Amino acid sequence: MKPTALLDLDGHVYVDGAMGEDGGIALSQAQREGFEKFVIVLTQERSYRKVPQRFPSVYRQVFRRYPALGEALLTRWARYNETRERIFALEEEGKAHVFAPERMPVDNGTRDLRRLAAAHRMGLSQSRRELPAMCEFLGVKQA
Repeated sequence: MKPTALLDLDGHVYVDGAMGEDGGIALSQAQREGFEKFVIVLTQERSYRKVPQRFPSVYRQVFRRYPALGEALLTRWARYNETRERIFALEEEGKAHVFAPERMPVDNGTRDLRRLAAAHRMGLSQSRRELPAMCEFLGVKQA
């Protein structure tokens, strides 16, 4: 079984960005680069929380050649949840505008095109409603 979090390209191994320090949301890097104001688009509802992996020994076995990656997968949930908490704190401070779906009726395994299209329409409708607030946050005039 080839781990999907790995990509071997021209003899170099790359890992999915979700293994990073923020669990897949590059907030810390943006802050290090000096950004202080953020528009953040989440793919999960505000109440969403990742949970720990159910079978840690399986991950350690699959990634035995890359133990740091196995541990990163097993601890991603905590980093991701903590980053979301930081995002919502920034929003409270007026330093972030957060777009989060009101409802997410599909998951990353959904293949039904009708369900995907319906989810897209829901997101488009919500984004149109929220666009004035985002423009105000950014200090730009809505077209």
